[in-house]
Amino acid sequence: MAYARWSTSDIYIYLDSNGYFCCCNCSLDNIDFNKFFETKTILFHIDKHIRAGHKVLNKTIMRLKEDEKENDLWIKKMMKAYGGTHGRR
Repeated sequence: MAYARWSTSDIYIYLDSNGYFCCCNCSLDNIDFNKFFETKTILFHIDKHIRAGHKVLNKTIMRLKEDEKENDLWIKKMMKAYGGTHGRR
């Protein structure tokens, strides 16, 4: 599920089915798929985008905070399933 899309933001953030958040084509780190394994780390990363002057909707942050507990539990489950590698099988 995408939390931020380029149509409304300067970033594209989604929760990958392999169990991590992705900042797609991250302009801060020049990485195609910047991976984050906890909600608090993706929120910190989004804050860096905001401080860099990138447009991020408030609802992106609100939705991530609302889904934090559920997402973090699911990511931990996926880490266990993938043996902590988070690679595509």
